[in-house]
Amino acid sequence: LIGVQFAPPVSIDADGSFGPYPADARADATGLAPHPEALPPLLHRVAEAVPGRSLAVSLLGVATDDDDWRHELLTAQVGFVREAVDDGVPLVGAFFEPGIDGYEPATGFGAPRGLLDRDRRPKPSAQWFFDQLP
Repeated sequence: LIGVQFAPPVSIDADGSFGPYPADARADATGLAPHPEALPPLLHRVAEAVPGRSLAVSLLGVATDDDDWRHELLTAQVGFVREAVDDGVPLVGAFFEPGIDGYEPATGFGAPRGLLDRDRRPKPSAQWFFDQLP
């Protein structure tokens, strides 16, 4: 099993500072811009590099207080996961990470990523995500 961590793309400016890519994309609470369209080519590339191995993708989701945006991105990510499977990518799992909002080293409590808030209450996007599970 090969794990594929799907993190947002990063730009590095001439001065060495990090930022979202593309620069005009909507950034999340970490300052990066989720790009779900990059998921299918990534999964195909990894599957071609390690033929005969099963894949699992992690780090689906977004760091934001905007649960409507989280739902929008999850819808796209789950759709692209299904597309990759339909194309023959040997994907055996896809994981939302983290499940519960918590402390992030770079942003403290200011980057809520989970499907559940810190009090363990499901966000509206959580029900949609759970409904997608087989």
